[in-house]
Amino acid sequence: MSDKIANLVRAIRLYLKIKEPVQTSLNWQTVLAIYSIWIPIIAMMYWWVFFMNFHSDYFAIAYNLDDIFLILFKKSVKFGFAILINLFIAWIFLFRNTLREIRRIIMILIGVSIMCGVCKSESFSYSYLAVLLGLTTAVTIIFILYDKGAIYGYSLVFGLFLFLSAKTDAQHAHHNIGKYSIISDRGEVILDKNDENRYYVGYTSQYIMVFDKEKSILEKYDKRRLR
Repeated sequence: MSDKIANLVRAIRLYLKIKEPVQTSLNWQTVLAIYSIWIPIIAMMYWWVFFMNFHSDYFAIAYNLDDIFLILFKKSVKFGFAILINLFIAWIFLFRNTLREIRRIIMILIGVSIMCGVCKSESFSYSYLAVLLGLTTAVTIIFILYDKGAIYGYSLVFGLFLFLSAKTDAQHAHHNIGKYSIISDRGEVILDKNDENRYYVGYTSQYIMVFDKEKSILEKYDKRRLR
């Protein structure tokens, strides 16, 4: 009997803990400070992972601070479109349904659908998609229902997103070989689109990147010296 009472007490305590009001206050200065440090780090991580897939060291051959803004702009544009679309959907539902529980469910669905839309636009594999959606769902549920401090969890979500995006972009560059001709400002042919051993794989803020399959090296060419 005493064991049953003890179990009942534990169940009641757990229930009351779940029903505690959501933490509504956040120190936004701390949030901004942490993200201001973390976001540039994961942007650099993107380039490091991307170059690593071509047997090269980004920090040794192409490092430039402007690359932070380049990759964040390229990736955040997709998030921006997804957020706008979902905010419009949220506006329709949130103004028609005033129940708190319904609003929470809608916001959770919005968070997950934003990540789903962006992942699909990045052509992620199903395994990458499942991992990101699982993490996004967990963080969003905790943030909306239990603890606003879970906002820091989105830093992990975006970090994982950029890591998987770098691997995916590199895989696409390897398998979907782009046929481009690149000519210098002096008229020298740097890359012929019919070349079977060398192909264009992408660009940074300063360089155009070409991969040589035979030598297994990544070549860089200054954009300012190209046509």
